[in-house]
Amino acid sequence: MLAQYPEAAVAKVCDPVRGLPSTSKFLPSIAEIREACERETVWHYAVEKRERERRHTAEVLAPPATAESRQRVRALAELSVGDAQQSIGFRQPRSPAEAEAFRRHFEDRLEALKAEYAARPPSLSPALRPAAPLEEREDVAW
Repeated sequence: MLAQYPEAAVAKVCDPVRGLPSTSKFLPSIAEIREACERETVWHYAVEKRERERRHTAEVLAPPATAESRQRVRALAELSVGDAQQSIGFRQPRSPAEAEAFRRHFEDRLEALKAEYAARPPSLSPALRPAAPLEEREDVAW
């Protein structure tokens, strides 16, 4: 009967100091053993689920920065538009007023930028171009 429960739950139930033997004055019945195993199993699965969710949250919130990802960000900063190299400087605004000024400036230019990019779509720089067509690449999931 104990084989159908997780090993950690069985170990807790059978522990002579804190488990079922420490609470019974006589040998426990099969029903008491089953109840104790059920209680420990619920606790065991809740702890497992919580740890799984913590690991997932940590992966989602803090992906590790690798040399490759840093290089890709640098390559994105130097987008190739036609023949001219255009460098884009990424920095945080120094103040809320500066952020608001940037927002207004780019919102005013939005229609002109849409027309400009529709007339001449940007091309990928050599650093961002895939080595093989997407249909032939194995790392792309379809």
